Amino acid sequence: MSGGHWNYSGYNIESMLNRIGNDEEVTKRFPKLSGIFIRLGSTLCTTEQTLDYDLSGDTKIRNDTIFENEVIKELKKCIN
Repeated sequence: MSGGHWNYSGYNIESMLNRIGNDEEVTKRFPKLSGIFIRLGSTLCTTEQTLDYDLSGDTKIRNDTIFENEVIKELKKCIN
């Protein structure tokens, strides 16, 4: 099976967070939050794709703990 465990929802997550982050009013009033939404979108999309491919059997995450810790590290960067 080739991906699609969650119907490729990572793209929807990224699209929605980019839509919020790039909203003119959000950008003007909440510029820091705007950037966070945009950065999270990309990171969450990539993470969902990696999980998707692993759960679908296309690829294998070699070490779940290392993967999880690396993702958490990247997510923390998004909000700093």
